[in-house]
Amino acid sequence: MRQLLAELAYFFSAHPSLVLAVGTRRSIGLCDTELVAVVWYSSWQMECCGEPFSVGDVVAWSLAENPDVEWLEPVIGRDLAALVTHQEDHHALRDGAATRRARVLGIRCAYSSYAPGPDGDERTLRPVAGTAEIVPAQYVGGSESTGSKLHLNGYLVDLELALDD
Repeated sequence: MRQLLAELAYFFSAHPSLVLAVGTRRSIGLCDTELVAVVWYSSWQMECCGEPFSVGDVVAWSLAENPDVEWLEPVIGRDLAALVTHQEDHHALRDGAATRRARVLGIRCAYSSYAPGPDGDERTLRPVAGTAEIVPAQYVGGSESTGSKLHLNGYLVDLELALDD
């Protein structure tokens, strides 16, 4: 719960003009005319063929609703995973993805440790729950590093979706 409160405090400190209205897990309504999405952008998608982006940029991304929260929980923590509304998918791996124009309001890089899964097979590594490190960023180029043994899993990106209206 502390991490969730810290993330909300970060979000609103970065976006003081936004006033949170009643929303659901899958959409957070702001001022009745704007929609802010919290998007999971996997690092492998960015490394493969993603375009660098910065806070303030207008992007056109293929966004799928109902991200894989079960996979995200050990990667970014249960509280943050519950806030993710969309998943960026420019490889058409998820049904129902639609291209949306949006403005980048905030970026957080998500890192974690990896270890062999329950079967002990060292060829198959899984994210270790509780090791997530979330680091705010102004720019993403696809090669962000902490300088530690943590692995970059992806990005939590706050998007203003109202640009399509």
